[in-house]
Amino acid sequence: FFFLMIRRPPRSTQSRSSAASDVYKRQVHGGALATIIDAATTLAVLKADIEQLRRSVSIELNLSFLGPAKLGDNLLIYADCMRLGGTIAYTCLLYTSDAADDLLCVDLGGRRIIKKKN
Repeated sequence: FFFLMIRRPPRSTQSRSSAASDVYKRQVHGGALATIIDAATTLAVLKADIEQLRRSVSIELNLSFLGPAKLGDNLLIYADCMRLGGTIAYTCLLYTSDAADDLLCVDLGGRRIIKKKN
């Protein structure tokens, strides 16, 4: 496993808000979190494949959001490459925040290994 902490400061003003309800204004968008998760699983595969450092692309990103990540929270992300084959890598990722008592997201995914051209 490896550890990654991300800190995003809260906005200084709420005057430019959209029509979203007050409940969702202080939460991080799931698409932004998916991008962070994709990058973390990429790093996990690179760490597992340290000898060859082959590139990989996501072929599966199966996210289960169990709770909201709020702006200003420190996110604690644990990513691991569970199995590394010749063409496919299987990854597992868990994340929580310092303010949460439980997991906020679980990801089981797959990555296609790109072979180097000779």
